[in-house]
Amino acid sequence: MIWKAGAHGPPNLNRFYFGAEYNRLFSLLARLDGRLGGQVRITAWHRNPAENRAAGGERFSQHLLGTAIDFTLGTPPGSLLLQPQLFAAVVPLARERGLAAVKSGSGAVHLQALPFGTAERLLGFAPWLSG
Repeated sequence: MIWKAGAHGPPNLNRFYFGAEYNRLFSLLARLDGRLGGQVRITAWHRNPAENRAAGGERFSQHLLGTAIDFTLGTPPGSLLLQPQLFAAVVPLARERGLAAVKSGSGAVHLQALPFGTAERLLGFAPWLSG
């Protein structure tokens, strides 16, 4: 697994609250990475609010909680995702783990561990979770 410069994990407090979600995200990434010979490249994990704005992220992105990860596959990054059957294989693997997988406009896959809309509700009453 390759980490893009600047991609980092969430604060320790969030790891306490969302440990099970992190395990689900990384078990899928480890499985893909093993099958593809080290071709998984993580491009984004946790973002603080300023990083999220700079990246053009949604206001209540799960990246703020650290419960979303963006990744590409292949060299150059994203080249394997251009093969429709490979992305189609990622979706059921994600669903097996209770994750949502969405292909982003940048060619990366966005994985998130919480249902859509959850980040907005959590950050509405606990803004300190955004790190």
